[in-house]
Amino acid sequence: MSMGDVIRLKKGSATWWNGPDAKHKYSETNADSNPSKPVTRKITYEKPYHTGGASCFSAPPMRADDGDENGAGSSPDYDLFYRSETHAQWLPVPKGFIVDDKGSGDLFLA
Repeated sequence: MSMGDVIRLKKGSATWWNGPDAKHKYSETNADSNPSKPVTRKITYEKPYHTGGASCFSAPPMRADDGDENGAGSSPDYDLFYRSETHAQWLPVPKGFIVDDKGSGDLFLA
């Protein structure tokens, strides 16, 4: 099958799917998506302490620190990592970003 035939079939398939003889209309949208309910993304974080031990939790994506948060300028006794699904590994949270753990109300500074 030539490339031109594939392109013509692809363009013509929408008409065939949505034509008058179609039993079910084809839609580009996902049936599971609900536009009235926003999707809240959770990121997995790990907080290994310098004295030993670690803590894992899920929270919204990190955000840039605007300097108005409590604890700015203090040196934390832990490192902060996030799980990158793209890289399939733990990566450090960049300096100047904070993680807001809504469950405990704590802000974790990187």
